[in-house]
Amino acid sequence: MISKRLETILNLIPQSEVLADIGTDHGYIPTYAVKNNIVKKAIAADISKGSLEKAIIEIKNNNLQTKIETRLGSGLEILEVDEADIVVIAGMGGILISEILNESYHKKYKAKHPILIFQPVQFPEKLRQYLYKNNFDILDEELIEDEGKFYHIIVSRYSLEKVLKTIEPPFDEIGNINYRKANEVLFKLLQSKINTNKAIIEKIKESRSEENNAKVEELSLKIKCYEEMIEDAARKTQNKTR
Repeated sequence: MISKRLETILNLIPQSEVLADIGTDHGYIPTYAVKNNIVKKAIAADISKGSLEKAIIEIKNNNLQTKIETRLGSGLEILEVDEADIVVIAGMGGILISEILNESYHKKYKAKHPILIFQPVQFPEKLRQYLYKNNFDILDEELIEDEGKFYHIIVSRYSLEKVLKTIEPPFDEIGNINYRKANEVLFKLLQSKINTNKAIIEKIKESRSEENNAKVEELSLKIKCYEEMIEDAARKTQNKTR
């Protein structure tokens, strides 16, 4: 039984030849994708020898040694040029994912540009900003809640044409597509952000200073933006149902 987070990622993988799962950990994504004929072959890669050994066990348990290759190494460096059609990078921070792309993407992809599926565990806003600034288009997004945690899943692809899209704070924390979809999780996430920022303000107020006053003002403005986003998304949702 795979988690809702992994299931959502897998549902976003289109039928293809070769999948590369970077930071594969237990190897669940490539195993499931090959076993269910989503992809013909897969590469399960991890920088951690211990994690890769877990993936090897999972692959052997499913008799997929001839279809899934394991590689020990960092980021996209383990790939041959233009090797994978789909690249999944899940369970890393948004800053680290951006660094991986910055260091290796254009060394590894010359003649084709794969579908990229990211699931940042922290700083999704940093990743979204990086993607748009570096000509990666965001094709789709999902916002889910799994075992009490919120997860952002971003589908992207490098564009040969100039990507003119931009995203401003605090929308970069949510994602334009997630905001348009306005599912139940969006409202829960925004309310969670409001509650978190209110708690920080209360704590800051205990120690008054010029710097803290500025911080309170900044967080109060964020709260106002989140509240306006909830109102706007709710209004759009109501209009859709009419």
